Amino acid sequence: MARFEDEVRSVDVVLDTVGGDALARSRAVLAPGGRLVTVAASSERASDAREAFFIVEPSRAQLVDIGKLIDAGSLRPQLAGVHPLEEAVPAWQRARRGGLRGKLALRMHE
Repeated sequence: MARFEDEVRSVDVVLDTVGGDALARSRAVLAPGGRLVTVAASSERASDAREAFFIVEPSRAQLVDIGKLIDAGSLRPQLAGVHPLEEAVPAWQRARRGGLRGKLALRMHE
């Protein structure tokens, strides 16, 4: 199996959900000025300004409770729009200017 860092170079954004060795190897594929975002890091300390770490703790009980609230109609997720990945930046810019409520979702594949 090929390693991703042997296949890609100069990417603008890496979204890491794996952490560990994959996170360390992700830095090598970034373009100058590229961004690295991870939800799988064990540390909040970013090694440089191009990195963002989000510490999350999965909780089955909380997800079940949220699902119940959604099913009961007490909680309604707000979606501002769904856009193809290649329209991510213009969609974000429009949302920022227009004060939309809700989240922008990106469609990775058709």
